[in-house]
Amino acid sequence: FLDRACPLLLDYLRTILRARGLRRRGEADGTDKSKEIATLWEERHEVGAAELHSILEDLGGFYLKVGQVFGIKQDLLPACYTRRLRTLFDQCKADEASYVAQVLSREFGRGDASELFASFDSAPLASATIAQVHLARSRTGQKLAVKVLHKGVRELMERDLANMIWFVELVQERLGLRFNVWDVNDGDGVLRAAGWERIDMA
Repeated sequence: FLDRACPLLLDYLRTILRARGLRRRGEADGTDKSKEIATLWEERHEVGAAELHSILEDLGGFYLKVGQVFGIKQDLLPACYTRRLRTLFDQCKADEASYVAQVLSREFGRGDASELFASFDSAPLASATIAQVHLARSRTGQKLAVKVLHKGVRELMERDLANMIWFVELVQERLGLRFNVWDVNDGDGVLRAAGWERIDMA
């Protein structure tokens, strides 16, 4: 994350220096540079929002969830940031059709989607942090929404979950804080079971 975030922070530092330079120039020659400075920041925020969105989307897992949280924080971030980050709710990168076909074949024991459904839309209707949704129609004519877990999401979420549990243990041990959660010593298995019961799907 830091490898990708540091260049973004450096660009903001450069923008701060440019804005200060414009302000001083305006003070020196008696001209109003406020509009020019505002435009400078608007452009920086637009580019920064696109860069942050790309970083979070590439890293996936926990970082996507963080992006979703900040996507609804209009009181904390410029509008261009929240506008971009809100797309992480249902416009994440989708897995390729060949992977979807493999998942369906593995889960249902059939050759391909044509053997399972009367129709199956290979282009996802939406793609979120954990899964993507495909529209389909059963052989009896019923409309279906088929959810397919993203490639590697199980391993990624297990790693993120382990990191969160480690963080909770660290805070409780070092700072003496206690949270109203499952017993951390036994939490790993409990959390894994509870989490995957809810999202374990084709």
